Amino acid sequence: MLLIDIGNTSLKWAVWEGAEFKQKGSDRYQLSETGTLCDKFFSILPAQNEIYISCVAGSQVKNAIDLWLQKNWQVKAVYVVSRNQQNGLVNAYSDVGSLGVDRWYAMMGAWLQYKKAFCIIDCGTAVTLDVVDNDGRHLGGVIIPGLNMMCSALQQGAEGVGAVSGQLIDLASNTGDAVNSGCNQILVLGLESLVKKYRERLGKDLLCIVTGGDGSHIAAQLSCDYIYEPDLILKGLKEARVSGL
Repeated sequence: MLLIDIGNTSLKWAVWEGAEFKQKGSDRYQLSETGTLCDKFFSILPAQNEIYISCVAGSQVKNAIDLWLQKNWQVKAVYVVSRNQQNGLVNAYSDVGSLGVDRWYAMMGAWLQYKKAFCIIDCGTAVTLDVVDNDGRHLGGVIIPGLNMMCSALQQGAEGVGAVSGQLIDLASNTGDAVNSGCNQILVLGLESLVKKYRERLGKDLLCIVTGGDGSHIAAQLSCDYIYEPDLILKGLKEARVSGL
């Protein structure tokens, strides 16, 4: 069974066989390169007859994936969607379809693995934080710009900034370091304050789970306890078959 997580800027995949991931990979992509990326990843695999995909990118990316699958394996993928409830996890959104499917399946992966209260910090193009209580009720979440988006917005909105890449240090003595360090510190401190607030509300045992393309980078800066789960969405996706989606 092939599982694919398509974000706004990266594609991650894994083959689930038996009770484990046998092969997996990830890479950044651009629309024009989607077919080439499929060749790179999937041409080395035996043809898969079950494919489940979480996709928050546009229809053009879906079309490129579907074209490759039809041309090479003559198979159609199942594109999963967010649900009102699934496997004991209950969605907080009244408009279920407006909750990003990546967020839903990240929560699904965490819920089925831990079965206790948690918050998920997913560090991608945007950073999302979702909270689930001990009963599997999604309490809601927040969305903030990711690191690259923060830096780019500063560069575009402040004419004199110029360079936005640099070293990560406490107090910088050049603009590139200052932008990179400032955005990192604001993001990390903000996330830590949110985790602290929700632990005060739901209990100190609330798990903090970090995932996403920038997850390892952000997690390394956190002073609070956390669990790093790079394959969280894929772990949730494998339950799509069990749920008959």
